[in-house]
Amino acid sequence: MGKNITVGSLFITTGDEDYILQTVIDGTRTDHVVTFASGETAGASLSGLTIINGYASGTAPAHHGGGIFCKNSSPTLTHLKVSGNEAAEQGGGLYFEHCSPIIQDVNVTNNQARGGGGMRFSYGSPNLENVIVAGNSAATGGGGLMFYHADAIVTNALVVDNIAYDQSVGDGGGGLYFDGCNPTFVNVTVVGNLTTGHGGGLHVSYASNPTLVNTIVWGNTPEQIYFDTDWPGEAVTIEYSDIQGGEAGIVTNGQGPVYWGDGNIDVSPRFVDVSLGNYHLANDSPCIKAGKAAGAPLTDLEGIHRPSPSGSNPDIGAYENPIAMQVYLPIVLR
Repeated sequence: MGKNITVGSLFITTGDEDYILQTVIDGTRTDHVVTFASGETAGASLSGLTIINGYASGTAPAHHGGGIFCKNSSPTLTHLKVSGNEAAEQGGGLYFEHCSPIIQDVNVTNNQARGGGGMRFSYGSPNLENVIVAGNSAATGGGGLMFYHADAIVTNALVVDNIAYDQSVGDGGGGLYFDGCNPTFVNVTVVGNLTTGHGGGLHVSYASNPTLVNTIVWGNTPEQIYFDTDWPGEAVTIEYSDIQGGEAGIVTNGQGPVYWGDGNIDVSPRFVDVSLGNYHLANDSPCIKAGKAAGAPLTDLEGIHRPSPSGSNPDIGAYENPIAMQVYLPIVLR
């Protein structure tokens, strides 16, 4: 209702993360769970809560944003778990329209919508940091996240195991879908996303030019990065990133260009254990100390100092491996 207040659990005074799971707002599938639609600013804060069972239906805009609905407002959302919400149209977990929110330390899991299963951003300049988007689904585009004319900055993010079923309009983007935007991704891991359309990892559409720095795009199905065939002005800028298939593996469909910068590699990132959902880098990962220092966040997704050790280059991906790589030479006894 336009009030710049903080709504939160005892986490905000104690720092005890157990309160995040213990303090639940259950929408009972009757409406949006939380609404920001009266011009709230960054002074309006939601923190230390679990948001579940929202269901956005009805006529526009009521059918957007199952968990959190935000329009013409730019609140601060921190230390949240948004799970098990649904929207009949866009933004199963969170929906933003003409907003520039601050989103930090937020887990968005197992939400569903027609588009933007995890989150949908329409216009604005959102800032996302330390975010996990996993196991969400969409019937058309953007199983994990959809950006529509929203120039986001995303740092330290894990986008994994999201699905875009693509049942009607031929979109795709299992992990990420871009339309008319120029977002920047720094130290992001995009792995294991799926679509029955195109662009299991990234689907780049109309006049979009995402920039990837220190980012892993690996093991997505069917393509890692795909350019839409119907719209002009598409491009992608990549540097110091691990892209499966390399530059040649990017499906441009005659669109483009691809700005293939310095420091890119095409080799298995060697996660600790994908089968257990562990996307930390193993000690022998080629992504360790292979990133770009300029512009990298000072900590990783879990708050570990980046780079580690100090003075080295940061790792590629959402997680920093605190153990420097060592090469052991065989000792030959004569």
